[in-house]
Amino acid sequence: MVGAGAVAMRRWGWIALGLLVVVTIAALVWSLTADPERPPALADDPEPEQPVAQPVPRPAAPPVAPTPPPVARPHAPPPPVLPPASGEPLRLVHGSVVTPEGQPASFAQIVTADPTQRVVSVADALGQFDVANDVGPVVASHENYSPSEPSTPQLGGRWLLTLRAGGKLQGRVIDPQGRGVPQTRVIVTQFRPEPGSPPAHKRPDHQVTDAEGRFEFPSVKPGTYDLRAEQPGRVPGVATGVSVLRSGRADVVITLPLGASVHGRITSRKDGQPIANAQVLSADPIASGPGAMATSDADGKFELKGVPPGRVSLRVAHPEYRAEIVSGIEVADGAAAQRDVTLAVRQPGEHFAFQGIGASLRRDGDAIVVGSLMDDSPAGRAGLQVGDRIVAVDRGGVEGLQLSQVVERIRGEAGSSVLIEVDRPGQGRITIQVQRGEVVVRD
Repeated sequence: MVGAGAVAMRRWGWIALGLLVVVTIAALVWSLTADPERPPALADDPEPEQPVAQPVPRPAAPPVAPTPPPVARPHAPPPPVLPPASGEPLRLVHGSVVTPEGQPASFAQIVTADPTQRVVSVADALGQFDVANDVGPVVASHENYSPSEPSTPQLGGRWLLTLRAGGKLQGRVIDPQGRGVPQTRVIVTQFRPEPGSPPAHKRPDHQVTDAEGRFEFPSVKPGTYDLRAEQPGRVPGVATGVSVLRSGRADVVITLPLGASVHGRITSRKDGQPIANAQVLSADPIASGPGAMATSDADGKFELKGVPPGRVSLRVAHPEYRAEIVSGIEVADGAAAQRDVTLAVRQPGEHFAFQGIGASLRRDGDAIVVGSLMDDSPAGRAGLQVGDRIVAVDRGGVEGLQLSQVVERIRGEAGSSVLIEVDRPGQGRITIQVQRGEVVVRD
């Protein structure tokens, strides 16, 4: 019994020793492989049974600074604009234009002082305007004054452009006996500024004579003026080429002519029978009102009074016939001229007919230029070309003449001839003889 107990005791001793050795080896291995920086696990950290795939982290976006609220700035100037060429900021410069007396110059033009004379701004009713600061030197221009001195836009302060006093255009309207004619309308029909002066955006309108026939345009731009005096029931008078110098005075006398008369008989071209109730009109394209008028009687006779002296045209019209413009009538002041007229029956599509060369003229500055030619016209057959600048008609120069005066010189009876001297680009001066004919204008 004693021997069996001792054997059992030794067996349990060997088992205890083996367990001690195992625990010691396990402790040694743990001490050699454990991560000293890893904290011990806590009881509420569950250990997953299987690894779980984690999302790949994205780089964090940079922080965005909050936008401050806008600050109200009443009347703040607009931000500068950078032009691509210079890179310098452009700003609007505010200025004012005044008359020589210091009053606001309403609607004056602001023009560059270089040869282009480009309009860059227009003053308002109070004479105020805005321009860009890079526009360069400018001048103020007004129809009633001489231009201001050149000035460059100035940032800050008060930029003021002062117009200079213009010239004075004055005169008197008289009758052939030298007596003043009151209540006569004097009109500026054409204005040519002096060389180098900016053009006015409009010309002076008109003045009315006083009881002594006197008139005055108190302040006008320097240059050359054409004037026309008109009064109802009287023949208009003209004055051309009136020169006004800067701050100078020009005096002119305009005489209202007595007027001439034209009489004749109107008949049918078909059978020679008289045409009653045909209207005869002295056509004057420059007059602001209707010209002299008359009506044919039962025998076809008419008498037109109050016709301007010189070379004139008549327009004759009747509802049943084609209207005719009868040209080339020479009449002296206080004298009478005779011209008989035949009318053709109106055909479909016909508007009117005239005696001339079939060319339209226009004004280009101081020159009279051929603007267009009608199909199969006498002018085209003779060799006249569009763009020809007319220098003389029948050896007489046209410089200083109004457009209507040149037209009257070229018109004339069908079958007659006219010499037209032109300046043709690239060829110089050419004289062309044109035989006038009847030209029909169709609708």
